[in-house]
Amino acid sequence: MDSKRISKSIESLRALDLDALTVEEIMQQLRLLPLPIAVTILKKGAMVFRTRPIVDFPSHIRELSYPYRPEFVSGFGRCNFPGQMIFYGAVDAKELDEVRVTGVSETVDFDSLDRSKRNFIATGKWEVINDIYLAELVLDSDRQKNPVTKQAGAFHQQQLQGLDAGRRVVHEQILRFHSEELSKRNANYKLTSAISNLFYELNLPLLDASGSINLEGISYPSVETEGKGMNVALLPTAVDMKLSPRMVLINEVITTGEKEFYFHNYEIATEISPSGVICEYRAC
Repeated sequence: MDSKRISKSIESLRALDLDALTVEEIMQQLRLLPLPIAVTILKKGAMVFRTRPIVDFPSHIRELSYPYRPEFVSGFGRCNFPGQMIFYGAVDAKELDEVRVTGVSETVDFDSLDRSKRNFIATGKWEVINDIYLAELVLDSDRQKNPVTKQAGAFHQQQLQGLDAGRRVVHEQILRFHSEELSKRNANYKLTSAISNLFYELNLPLLDASGSINLEGISYPSVETEGKGMNVALLPTAVDMKLSPRMVLINEVITTGEKEFYFHNYEIATEISPSGVICEYRAC
């Protein structure tokens, strides 16, 4: 397919009445396009954070991880179909002072906080114990607001230079389309979840032909931080086999103005059993 045909195909996809289509029909339309893939590695030793509003303090790390039963996932998410269990987390983008700012921004609806009572959030911290290969969707230039996405975008652009001119333009168009749709603030989750599922569990040969890798999620700029933070969406197998819980931090959300808040470090747990039980909280 040449550049003009790709442009028309993308325009047609964006004009679809998604509500009238099934997930299978949307996936079928997406698969009419070539699938260039930009790969990144969430490396061993990296930390992944996930924040949730809470009523009771979590007693098991599972309460902060991905929904562990399909029936707990009732609707479409940015990277998941209904019933599809996906772990959404934040990683260091080297722009914000704390990674948990990204997690809080993505999961806490400050406008709906009941200011007549105390409000708490819990942040889990996991360490990557084995490399995780991800599809990296970072070619939306409007969201390249942190060093990680800027560096990644430049790297992938450089890789495209190795293609002939026609293929380079086509691949860049499709990579940009995927990235732009996924990072829209008012994205249609029926489309973004379908795009995400193009990449899950793909098996890719290594360039040196020494073996292959499986993609176990995607990496994309945080929408709620306007691209300053970085998110990952991970398959449960990657979480279970390649992440190890290290800490749970409880914060109280303190209101200081109509739209101003700060987070008081309330209690912390640093001992989590092999079965995932959070052993003990102590005051910060």
